[in-house]
Amino acid sequence: MPTFAINRRQLLQTGGIGGLAVALSAMSTGTAHAVRPLNTSAPLITDLGPAVVQFSLMSSLLVGDTVYIGSRNLNPVRIIGFHLPTRKVTSRTDLGSGYSIQALAADSTGRYLYAGVLRDGVDGKPNLYRWDLTTPNAPAVGVGETGDRDIRALAVAPDGKVYAAGGGQTTNAPSLWEYDPGTNAMTSWGVPDPGATIAQAVAATASHVYFGTGSTLGGATAPVPRVCLRSIGQRRRPQTSSRPR
Repeated sequence: MPTFAINRRQLLQTGGIGGLAVALSAMSTGTAHAVRPLNTSAPLITDLGPAVVQFSLMSSLLVGDTVYIGSRNLNPVRIIGFHLPTRKVTSRTDLGSGYSIQALAADSTGRYLYAGVLRDGVDGKPNLYRWDLTTPNAPAVGVGETGDRDIRALAVAPDGKVYAAGGGQTTNAPSLWEYDPGTNAMTSWGVPDPGATIAQAVAATASHVYFGTGSTLGGATAPVPRVCLRSIGQRRRPQTSSRPR
């Protein structure tokens, strides 16, 4: 009687072929399976709120027990007040121009907060704002425009006059500006450093204003980038004056 022998590999191959044959046989029986229809109704969308909430900041100043924070690259540009004891934002004001707030300064009484903004260009709008912190629900008011594009530094003298510096246009050296809240006049004190292209610091005492300048790579009249600190004495040397519209 003839014998039949099959090894393990042949058995596996045969099993694989058999399984394929069974699958093909099932497909050839013509049995139809219903395809689940697409949902034709409108989808239900639930708003879960923003995934990330951020406040890009560029400046800050502590007044009393509240930190006031100036925004960066937000529209509208704004200031918020963060109350330290309660760890909550308790006030906010939006400004009418600019894209960032680099300079904040308060008067000696803590009532008025001044903000200087960065702008894309000299546009005829105020770049110096004042916020009355005794009425935080009332918006900050534009009190003047300097002849420079940007305000990068602010200081309030003991008599309440505000000094602003900034620049921003590499073709023009930055000027020192004074805002007098008593007369609402914005006054240019001229260009303390003709070789500079930017001003980053200003400080004021009862008798002097200190003006810190530097140069950007965009082009300075000095042969090399420079950093200078100049003192302007007596605070009695305005050259030109203008009032906000």
